[in-house]
Amino acid sequence: MKKQSIIMSVLAIAIALSFLGTLAYFTAEEDATNKITMGNVAITLSDKTQSGEVYIPFPEEGLAAMPGDEISKSVHVKNSGDNDIWVRVRLTPSLTPAIEGYASLITWDANTINFSQSGDWYYYNGKVTPDGITTNLIEKVMFDAAMGNDYQDAVFALKVEAQAVQADNNGTTALTATGWPTS
Repeated sequence: MKKQSIIMSVLAIAIALSFLGTLAYFTAEEDATNKITMGNVAITLSDKTQSGEVYIPFPEEGLAAMPGDEISKSVHVKNSGDNDIWVRVRLTPSLTPAIEGYASLITWDANTINFSQSGDWYYYNGKVTPDGITTNLIEKVMFDAAMGNDYQDAVFALKVEAQAVQADNNGTTALTATGWPTS
């Protein structure tokens, strides 16, 4: 009887193990690949002068000026990227040869309605949408009639630099935005 119960136990275990080998489970599997494309920031600086009724790129060789002249100079920035941006512009004047006090005789009127100045930079007061443009920062450079003979053959240059950063998730104005290039 003992032998028979051992045989029955071994047989029961063998039968139970054989069921385990034939068990099947239903399964399912999925995967997903998510592509996230980053936006971009791109600008086009427009630095033009008026010639007759049309605006043309400001000539690399410059324009001739005399005391009392006003030279047309239209400066604005276009958003040529795909996302809203904040914009800032810096104007850096120079005169060769250097003549002390020239800054009071060679001037321009900055558009302080649409731009706010902080340090050397003029910050545009609104977001610029894709394909949008800022208003002009300046429209002319004025040479005072009081300029004397010291200014004969002098060369005035106004370097214009523009920078942009993303507007989304970056401050509420250009002045509060971060991430500006450090140049």
